[in-house]
Amino acid sequence: MKVGNSSEIPAGHQDGSLELGLYARNYALVPDALVTLADDFGPDGADYGAMRWNNTELTSTLETMAGTADADVLNNGRQQVSKILQSDLPVIPVAWYRQSAVVSPGCRASSWTRSNARGGSPT
Repeated sequence: MKVGNSSEIPAGHQDGSLELGLYARNYALVPDALVTLADDFGPDGADYGAMRWNNTELTSTLETMAGTADADVLNNGRQQVSKILQSDLPVIPVAWYRQSAVVSPGCRASSWTRSNARGGSPT
């Protein structure tokens, strides 16, 4: 085991010497992680993300999502991407969290949808 700079992960990816890398990746920091997911799990791999793993169904789903603004297609695509990544586990999450938000009833500028709430709704 070697503890080093995070830049050693992409270098090891490229030269094939990396066997395991631990790093932080938070897909919840952006409103839509489509671009990051497409990069991390693309057919050619990425500096960060899965090593020597490819899933044609995932690639096709991400490409379909990138080419549409249809909310139903995007929602179905998100669900399919989640299923594939949870089933195949090309990367293994060692920690996770649930994003929480609280909005005061007096705040008129807030926007809250079911997809934001993920099964819950503000009261």
